[in-house]
Amino acid sequence: MGVALIGCPLFFCVYKIFDNTHNARYNKWEMKTSEFTRQISKLGCYIKRHGKKHDIWAHPITGGETQVNRHGSQELSPGIVDGMLKKLGLK
Repeated sequence: MGVALIGCPLFFCVYKIFDNTHNARYNKWEMKTSEFTRQISKLGCYIKRHGKKHDIWAHPITGGETQVNRHGSQELSPGIVDGMLKKLGLK
């Protein structure tokens, strides 16, 4: 099940929120786990369930889910952020 977000207001909202943490050198996003969860909750994502070390976040419109660790101060690499956004259907 795929959802095309090109031209959708949600796509522009994702770009605007994550553009503040954009790293021009790598053309990717860098942020801490706490910042990532704050930003995806602004986009309508919610915690579906709590695991032992990770929370499962879901997006109601796209139906995507991803695991996010609970270490709020831990830095997420750009590849991890990119992958989680893809799993949520926001990229």
